[in-house]
Amino acid sequence: SLLTIPIVVGALHELAAFLVFTFRNGKDGKIPEYLRAVRTVPGKVVLLGGIVGGPFALTCSMAGILFAGPAYSLAITSLYPVIGALLAVLFLKEKTNLRFWIGILCCVLGGTVLGFSHPDGNYPHFYLGILFSLLAAFGWGAEGTIGAFGTDTLDPNVSVGLRNCASTFVYLVLVPIFGGTKIFLDAIFLHPQAFGMVALAALAGSSSLWYWYIAFGMTGVSRAMAINSTYSLWGIVFTLFLSLTGAAHFTLTGQLAAGVAIMVVGIVLVVANPKELLRLRNN
Repeated sequence: SLLTIPIVVGALHELAAFLVFTFRNGKDGKIPEYLRAVRTVPGKVVLLGGIVGGPFALTCSMAGILFAGPAYSLAITSLYPVIGALLAVLFLKEKTNLRFWIGILCCVLGGTVLGFSHPDGNYPHFYLGILFSLLAAFGWGAEGTIGAFGTDTLDPNVSVGLRNCASTFVYLVLVPIFGGTKIFLDAIFLHPQAFGMVALAALAGSSSLWYWYIAFGMTGVSRAMAINSTYSLWGIVFTLFLSLTGAAHFTLTGQLAAGVAIMVVGIVLVVANPKELLRLRNN
């Protein structure tokens, strides 16, 4: 299966993040709050968000990176705030304006610029990777809306802990279904250096997720997603660094830079007024 490796890597990532948050919340005495929270509607919604953002979106993101390369995949998945805004319009009946639709056009144009040509390197499933990256953007856009609903009434630490519990559990079910049990166990016990790298990424990822959930209540969902979406630019910076060390093959082209720049401008226009991005919401 083409998805075996992405699922195994996603499972390792979420397992490591689960251990990090279990330790953090256990140290603060918040584990008992999991059971109380899961009995509430926001708690159940957060569990759903964990499944959408983890096994679905994270697996699609891993597949996108594998099939299309990290620079292109990260740029495409940065569309997730646009997806979140569109979902809010469709299901929450939020009002839009001209700035919103100009941003949408910029995002579509940026994605077109990015996917117009094949990247350097051996990527025989490049366009499949672009498709998976778009699906990841949809999943994370939905999770942002779901997560914001949960953190309105739950402690962000508890919300993220529940989210990781749901994601890890579903991943551990999917690994044997997709024939990845041996790879999963080998990665932990026979290749500890590989698991260590994934665990390091999970530590950074779980911290990012924690701050993201906290930001929902401090800046508002749209602003938090807009600022967080700049990770696509950092993805290019880190990929370029890895290419200089020989760990990855990457050539920064004018087309890639232009596509990312147009997309980021579009994202900012879609989810927030640029003049208010750094102005905290009055609580």
